[in-house]
Amino acid sequence: MSTQYRKATSEDRLAIADLHAESWRHTYRGAYRDEFLDGPVFDDRRAVWEKRLSEPPANQFVVVAEEEGRIVGLACAYGGDDEQWGTLLDNIHVRPELHGNGIGTGLVAEVVNWCLRLRAVALGGGPEPPRPSLLRAARGDRSRRRTSPTKRRRG
Repeated sequence: MSTQYRKATSEDRLAIADLHAESWRHTYRGAYRDEFLDGPVFDDRRAVWEKRLSEPPANQFVVVAEEEGRIVGLACAYGGDDEQWGTLLDNIHVRPELHGNGIGTGLVAEVVNWCLRLRAVALGGGPEPPRPSLLRAARGDRSRRRTSPTKRRRG
C-alpha cells in the first residue's frame, strides 16, 4: 500500500477530527477522563479543525497522509512560531493500527521540507540544500554524526 502526502483542505476537517479523536482515545486513555474520550472528544476536535482549516493563519501548514483515499495521518505546524525556537510542530497523529509503518516519519519529512521552503522564501533566495542533520531527523535517525570534519591542531 502506497502512502501519499498532500496539503490538507477544508474538506478534510471531519476526517482529520476523526483521526485526531481516535489518536487521543488511544494515546491519552488514563490521562484524560474516560467521559471526555468516550463522549465529546470528536466534537471538541471537530471545532478545532473547522477553525484551523476555514481560517488558517498565514504560518500554518497542515499535511495529511492518505492510503487508498483514507486519511491515515496528519501533521500541523506553525512556521516561525517562536523567535528563538522557530517552527512549532503542534500535532502529529497516525492511526494507531498503522504505527511503525513510517507514516509519521513521512509527515515529519513533509514538515521539514515546508520549513526549508518557508525559510528560502523569507530570505528571498532559492532553496538551500537541507542540512544532513535535518534529513536524518526526518528519516528517524537519532544517531549523532559529525557533519563537518574536526580541525587538526598543529603543534
